[in-house]
Amino acid sequence: MLDGDTVAFRAAQAADHGDIIPALVDETEATVKHLHHGSRGGSWLSRPTTPTNPIPAKDTRILGTVIAVLRRV
Repeated sequence: MLDGDTVAFRAAQAADHGDIIPALVDETEATVKHLHHGSRGGSWLSRPTTPTNPIPAKDTRILGTVIAVLRRV
């Protein structure tokens, strides 16, 4: 996804491993990331610009799952 893209999503409070989700981080900032579930029960959101510093899912609120990305050409 690129800056300026429009994301359509289906509202949900949970998502599966690998889903692309819109989420609220600390109830103040919205983001769209891949959701990952770890083998030890922890979950996190990917952070492509800093993959070694993921966002813990416990600090977020899942808003749904992405179903389309719209881009103007």
